[in-house]
Amino acid sequence: MVVYFIVMPLAMMFFLSMEQTGGQVEIHLQAQVSEYLSLIMTLILGFGIMFQLPVVLSLLAQAGIDHARRACAASAATPSSPSRRRPACSRRPIPSA
Repeated sequence: MVVYFIVMPLAMMFFLSMEQTGGQVEIHLQAQVSEYLSLIMTLILGFGIMFQLPVVLSLLAQAGIDHARRACAASAATPSSPSRRRPACSRRPIPSA
């Protein structure tokens, strides 16, 4: 729903704004059904995965299958401003399972 009613109209307005007429070189949108369907299916799949990922991660955490070490390593490796606090996981060691 989000893709079809919000993202695609914005994308189509963007694509149509790239048309140029009245100059030496004219650029017109030549949309094809196969390209449109390919784009919309890719966006639906991508947005579907994006919206389901928090649910999957929550269920994995509830089941005790979490990757705290990777998350801590990623957050510690990410550059941050001096005013930001260090992540809580970098202050205490994670027990090995």
